[in-house]
Amino acid sequence: MEPKGASSLLTVLHRNLRRALDRRELQDAGDILANLQAHEPLSLQTRGFALELALAQGRLADASSAGSG
Repeated sequence: MEPKGASSLLTVLHRNLRRALDRRELQDAGDILANLQAHEPLSLQTRGFALELALAQGRLADASSAGSG
């Protein structure tokens, strides 16, 4: 189980990443995603955000490989 501070950090990262993607602030989204991947690289939600960002950036090859992995 994660410490309360780590859980709060992940909640904030998820919220900020969702906001950046919704606003199409793709550079900010990439920075936030990198931070999130450092904390929980294998989580389904992190991988979903990575896929969504790749699609938003038009990196279809990356999105395709992420979807099949």
